[in-house]
Amino acid sequence: TLKFDALIIGSGFDALFTAFSLQSQGKNVAVIEKDDEVGGLYKSVKNGDTAIESHVNFIPANPITQNMLMTIKNEIPELELDVLELGPITFHNGQVQPFVGFGETEMQAVDEYMSFVAADQIQLNMGIGQLTQKIRSLLTCQVLTHNEVTALEIEPEVAVLVNGSQKITAETIYFFDN
Repeated sequence: TLKFDALIIGSGFDALFTAFSLQSQGKNVAVIEKDDEVGGLYKSVKNGDTAIESHVNFIPANPITQNMLMTIKNEIPELELDVLELGPITFHNGQVQPFVGFGETEMQAVDEYMSFVAADQIQLNMGIGQLTQKIRSLLTCQVLTHNEVTALEIEPEVAVLVNGSQKITAETIYFFDN
């Protein structure tokens, strides 16, 4: 059995940043991704032999994201950040557009709503997908994808079975659904 300080389930921007932060604190970390590659919502989409990258390059500006991005900037010096006051926006049909509401869709959490109506946005000089891959390249921790994880047990303790035989346990579990 391999024991880790932290097990991160998911591999999007937030998950990989958390893995990077914990790794920087000297924690022994493992990342598990349900798909065949890391990246979450911002991973490239394959169209035949062509990979199409996400070009979304803005994040709601708040103290948490600003601190997160400044930490990453120390490791990825080519990252450039500009805070813009855009008003509420959304990304629709490949374009940034003014946010006018959700129509019939109900939000499940206040945090979901707040990212759409934040007046200040941080614009990056690269897409979030590209930034996510750069963070992935900084990780030295174990990253397991769909084809390596055989089973995930939640009770009585969280344990992961890898390749049908090796068991992984962790002191703390972080779950990211994006």
